[in-house]
Amino acid sequence: MLTIDSPFPSQGADKRILIADDDPFARDIYRFMLERAGFAVEEADNGRSTLVQATHSVPDLLLLDVMMPIIDGYSVCQQLRKIPQTANLPILMLSALGDITSRLKGLGMGADQFLTKPVTANHLVHTIHLTLAEYAVRQQEVER
Repeated sequence: MLTIDSPFPSQGADKRILIADDDPFARDIYRFMLERAGFAVEEADNGRSTLVQATHSVPDLLLLDVMMPIIDGYSVCQQLRKIPQTANLPILMLSALGDITSRLKGLGMGADQFLTKPVTANHLVHTIHLTLAEYAVRQQEVER
């Protein structure tokens, strides 16, 4: 049985996450992890559908794979940062590319976080909570 220990026990209840990954098995695993943590989950299987879904109905966070067909995750991230309604969308990139160059490229394109696959449920959920908390603080500062 998978257990997810989180210092943010109820934060996921009203948050919607878009999982963008071309691997259906990976999407299933992430869906399982995130639903167990209380998040609502939507899915996209390529870069183009990710852009369409994210701009049509902006999620609370985008879990974005780097290597996807049609448009890669780096380009998706860069394009979302140029669209007013998604410019501040929290983006957590995931990749099997574990080198520093890939990580820096993702962060340079506008990702808030960059995790290397495979990732444990606890690490993923904790990073999502931290990213959402950082976003909430930024939003409060903007509203002041």
